[in-house]
Amino acid sequence: MKTTKPASWFRLYAEFATDPKVQMLSEQDQRRYIMLLCFRCSNGDVTLHDEEVTFLLRVTADEWASTKARLLAKNLIGEDNKPTA
Repeated sequence: MKTTKPASWFRLYAEFATDPKVQMLSEQDQRRYIMLLCFRCSNGDVTLHDEEVTFLLRVTADEWASTKARLLAKNLIGEDNKPTA
């Protein structure tokens, strides 16, 4: 008999919709940030290296580098791709 692991979840506060740090990002970067939150939630403390994030987001290394730079500048993630809050 196959058992399934319960789905992981994280709380996203409504203020996300009005947070200037987030709202000044493009919709594309907002989506990538949300996806990164999902990856972190489903992978626990496993480090997501840039190559893994690139694959999971289905973007090029250059696209992720640009997005990562913007997320770092807003202090939304750390160098290790973990959300800061």
